[in-house]
Amino acid sequence: DVYKRQDLLIQNEDGSWHVVDHKTGSFDGEIGERKVKGYSDQMRIYQAAVRSLVKGEVATSLYLVDSGEVVSLKDREK
Repeated sequence: DVYKRQDLLIQNEDGSWHVVDHKTGSFDGEIGERKVKGYSDQMRIYQAAVRSLVKGEVATSLYLVDSGEVVSLKDREK
């Protein structure tokens, strides 16, 4: 299920925006990579929703709570 409420929305000093969604659990190895890819659709929905309301660029990341890692989804779209 995709929910339309992001966990964190940050406006950067340059006027751009950053949507961060918190995820718990293990994201190790190939299974973790598949889980991250699986959240891409959800994050694109969040990104589109924010873009419809604000001016400026909108980046998206996952914050992996258990490891403290931040994963930029832009880097993974290539």
